[in-house]
Amino acid sequence: MSALTDAIDKPTHKLCSVGRALRDLDPDSVADFHAWMNGSLRLTDIEVWNGLQRLGFRVGKQTVGRHRRGVGECGCTL
Repeated sequence: MSALTDAIDKPTHKLCSVGRALRDLDPDSVADFHAWMNGSLRLTDIEVWNGLQRLGFRVGKQTVGRHRRGVGECGCTL
């Protein structure tokens, strides 16, 4: 297979700032984040944004909402 075919068969996804933060969070925080995403941990987008900001991650308020909405909204899920 050619490099072009490999690139087509394996598309890359550009992670948003929230996706990049998830790579660096501790496992318990990642679990909390996923609980928020699936609705079992009830937090607002702003509360999650505030938490990520306090941990030193530079994420936008709108990016948190786009990441939560997923496909078609966030580059992580395209």
